[in-house]
Amino acid sequence: MKLTSEKSWADLSQERYRWAEKSFVDFLQKFDAQRLIQTTNNASRQVSVILYGPAQVGKTSLILTLLGIRDDRFTELNTLLRGEQDLGTMSTARTYRYRMAKDDFWYFSHRENGATRFNDEEAKAIFASFRQQVEQGVREFDSVDVFLPRRFFDPQQQRSAQLLIRDLPGTHSTNANEQYYVSKLASRYLASADVVLLTGKADSLAFLKPEELDNALLNDWHWQRHRYKIVLTRAYSDATLQRLIKQKRFDKKAMRTFLLEQINTMELGLPESISELIYPVECGHTWLAISAGNDDFARQCRDLRRDVLQDLLDSLHHATNPLSRLRTGYALPYIIQQQIEVEKDHYEKEKASLRQQLLNLEEYVDMYEKRVGRNNANLQNLKAKQQALMHKRDDALSKDFHEYLSASSMIAHYVSPSLNVLKSQVHEYRQTYSKLWSDLLETYQLPLERVPEMVNLDRVLTRLNGYWFDTYFLDKTRREDQHEIHEACRKDANCLTALFHGRIKVKFDAEAHALNKNIVKNERTARRLVHIVTQLLKKMAHMQSQLVQLKQEFYVALTDYSQRHRESKKFLNVILLAKNNRAQEIARNIKSPDISRSERLAWLLMYKALSNDFDYVKSLDEESIKVE
Repeated sequence: MKLTSEKSWADLSQERYRWAEKSFVDFLQKFDAQRLIQTTNNASRQVSVILYGPAQVGKTSLILTLLGIRDDRFTELNTLLRGEQDLGTMSTARTYRYRMAKDDFWYFSHRENGATRFNDEEAKAIFASFRQQVEQGVREFDSVDVFLPRRFFDPQQQRSAQLLIRDLPGTHSTNANEQYYVSKLASRYLASADVVLLTGKADSLAFLKPEELDNALLNDWHWQRHRYKIVLTRAYSDATLQRLIKQKRFDKKAMRTFLLEQINTMELGLPESISELIYPVECGHTWLAISAGNDDFARQCRDLRRDVLQDLLDSLHHATNPLSRLRTGYALPYIIQQQIEVEKDHYEKEKASLRQQLLNLEEYVDMYEKRVGRNNANLQNLKAKQQALMHKRDDALSKDFHEYLSASSMIAHYVSPSLNVLKSQVHEYRQTYSKLWSDLLETYQLPLERVPEMVNLDRVLTRLNGYWFDTYFLDKTRREDQHEIHEACRKDANCLTALFHGRIKVKFDAEAHALNKNIVKNERTARRLVHIVTQLLKKMAHMQSQLVQLKQEFYVALTDYSQRHRESKKFLNVILLAKNNRAQEIARNIKSPDISRSERLAWLLMYKALSNDFDYVKSLDEESIKVE
């Protein structure tokens, strides 16, 4: 019998991961098509890395270091990437993925799918426009792949695998729109990354706590050690670590152990093996300052940094193993389902918060509207009092002592009154005026006081009392006295009326002033309360629109996640189909009568290897379920 082939175990081993590599390319076409730009069909040699962590820890500088940017071009490139932002401000305005271009020009995936080239000034303008869009509140845009000109790279540091490093804006941004953007895109791109670098400063390790990572999908990062690494920047410029490097001559192992001890002071309870995932480095301007030194500390730091970066780069390039990549793809339906639950939880919390705020506003509106009603009633009451006061004042000012007493009418019924009659009549006038004065004071609630002197009547009475006889001898004299009495009555009536009116004006003007003051105060209060109610109603309307917008955004996100979930299930089926096809192919070859015994044994070993490989691929999904 003639053998159809003479394949050995070594020959078959070269085909061991072919099924996984094909599945991975299918995965990229579904979930990260931009990654296939400028690949020249070598997508399996790319390493996709995400940097996630707080702002202002040197993530962009770390990226440039890992990519192999030349030290003498570092400052120039960093300035271009900041889009004219000053040092000390967040340099990354949106999420980018940096990679090496095919030549010395810039390329951007959002511009003609990475086909158009740009010079330095054009690239700087593009970065500046990105930042402006974020700061102006634009919330919906995709990540951009940025192809860096080859002239910035050190050719001695290039490897066979190509790094694609995604730089997210820093977490806990002061810009609310930027923070929303970080949370949304972090969840979107974690799925397709080969490695996630949790990046923070060596002297600020709290960023590793679940509540600080600010993304529920990262809470179980230590269970996925093949994907997650801890990179701590400013590790050699920190005062404590500087002292330990100088005094105890810390190597990378000792520094990792020390840093893990510091991390576990936050009660994270990480095992000792996690220390292998910690990479203390120094990048950017602080590293350039340290490396410029010629002392023993600078030499120690150069050696330490070289070893740590070498380990980190080796771990990144080991991530190209196709089985490691498929682990994430196989568990993707579960991971996306987690994302959906996180999105639902976030939506329900935001909705509940907005509704509670609406209820609070409604209570405030109700409270202030009641205050408006009470204030208006009080205002109307004050105005009614004011009107009544003015009416009473006018009535008081209409009072005239002449109305109550007419001297001529009182004497008229006497044809020829005697002197005693005239005297008694003067006394009656005075008593009538006195009583009228007291009555008016009491009626209008004026302070009681003595009746003012009636000088004119008193003068007439004094003159009459000076007569020797009671009988008039001449009618002319009687008529003159009667006329004088009449004029005295008129003058004293005018005087008393003026005095009374003066007191009335003082009293009522004071009361009117107090009422006017209260009315003005109430009117001012009314305007303020109406303004408050108007503002509260505007806030309610704005909050109602926020609820509508939140609902719309949630359903858009849910639709997107649901679509990705369906596609991830299809990809899981692609993995299963590729594995089953490979298993059937192996089974056919095992059963083939036209192969040698050694080749059959090799195919049997390949079947066992396939089973072990698939168990490894499934393990992340099982670990994730256990974590839950």
